[in-house]
Amino acid sequence: MLVRSLLALALAAAPLAAQFTFEKVEVRTGYGEAREGDKGRLLFSPGKIGFVSETGVEMFAIPAKSATQLFYSSVEGRRSGTPLTMPFDLLGGKRHFLTVSFETEGLQGAVELKLHKSNYENILRNAELVTGLTVQRDEPEPAVSEAAPAAPAEPPAPGLLEIVSTPAGAEVEINSAFNGLTPRRKSVKAGEYHIVIKKDGYETFEKTVLVDPGQTLEVHGELRAISAALRD
Repeated sequence: MLVRSLLALALAAAPLAAQFTFEKVEVRTGYGEAREGDKGRLLFSPGKIGFVSETGVEMFAIPAKSATQLFYSSVEGRRSGTPLTMPFDLLGGKRHFLTVSFETEGLQGAVELKLHKSNYENILRNAELVTGLTVQRDEPEPAVSEAAPAAPAEPPAPGLLEIVSTPAGAEVEINSAFNGLTPRRKSVKAGEYHIVIKKDGYETFEKTVLVDPGQTLEVHGELRAISAALRD
């Protein structure tokens, strides 16, 4: 009886020291020792989120308490910025992304990760548990009901914003709402949108655009570096 009680107590305490590992994660924006395109494992443990390369080297670790926002987005097919020379069978399907924004020693940063379809939901749940934050999700496109009666007139076709920057990996805000990192591809209703592109160490880029029904509009932000003298 005593052994069972001790075992139950050990199991109850296990999650506090547990470390969860998720394979098939790709870095989309470089951070720490990790570079864009690096693949490896994402680790969740009490107090931090870490990324380990395929060779077992820890490339970065983000203190959980420094995380300020978790943002999930998904894209059907080719994402803006993907080389057109890639094989066709690699361009289809749904792609999943998690952006972790954080602030350490007064400096703000963000890292975007490409997740695998087999484990992205578990990664999102663990990110919430470790940081205490709620994952913000990109607004899904409205579903079309097959049973809906025919409308007297078809609604305007959605437009598409393709937001890129030089350098890439900058934070994107659309109408004051965070929308991931560049390059960013987002389906929107026809109308006016205020785009803000910002990256630590660079001047902020802002532009107001008008998207027509069915239009694909590219917004390219050329970010100018802030001199060290101005930053000081």
